[in-house]
Amino acid sequence: MKTNFTLESYADLLKYFQKKYKFYSFKEFDNAASDNAIILRHDIDFSLKYAFKIAELEASLGIKSTYFLLFSSQYYNILDSENIEIAKKIKQLGHEVGLHYDVSVIKKGGEQNPHLLFDAQIKLLSTLIENPITAIAMHNPSVLGEDLFRKENYLNVYHKKFTEEIAYFSDSCMAWRDNFVQHLDDNNFPNRFQLLIHPILWPETELSRYKLLDTFKVNCITQIENDIEIAKNMWKNHSGVIEHDLRELNNK
Repeated sequence: MKTNFTLESYADLLKYFQKKYKFYSFKEFDNAASDNAIILRHDIDFSLKYAFKIAELEASLGIKSTYFLLFSSQYYNILDSENIEIAKKIKQLGHEVGLHYDVSVIKKGGEQNPHLLFDAQIKLLSTLIENPITAIAMHNPSVLGEDLFRKENYLNVYHKKFTEEIAYFSDSCMAWRDNFVQHLDDNNFPNRFQLLIHPILWPETELSRYKLLDTFKVNCITQIENDIEIAKNMWKNHSGVIEHDLRELNNK
């Protein structure tokens, strides 16, 4: 099987696993009926629109996964009305939604008590999707170090039962690790594992990892340009602007 990063290849990968495995959410995993079980996870660092494409594909195949949303993303705003709707739709497709959190941001924003800010993010995300949050995933653990929020009342994706007691595979940076490709070539995966997939890495047409980022950059710039044009038109028709410009014209 090819391991190129495209939406079609991702669909093929899911179908390949479906022949042997069942997919479970983190909260279902302890009671998984199948000996061959996958926890499918998505960290949403860049775009909820990309995530929704993956969510629709998985739902069409009868697969459920867990999507972790990041309040402090530099690239998308969870509180944007369109993104709120996307998050709700992902949940309505049968997937779980969890909190993806940046420890460095929470420590900076809640210097006196970072746990209050963490709890506030949990509460707000629960409110937005109209469902309790049960699973959490730290952002960039290899860079940010210690996780301050290994709380017993949440399912932490980096708990040893999800990373040590079972196998763990990730596509981070569009690079498979932990012998994933070798397992694929040998057609021999562990019975149980967690699989982390980043939706942005699986576009409709194959791109190199850096071309993919450049394409995303262009899309972001285009969106900003469109938003600026909307702002210009709003200002142009604003009563205060019209009044100001008429006054300036009459004073000349």
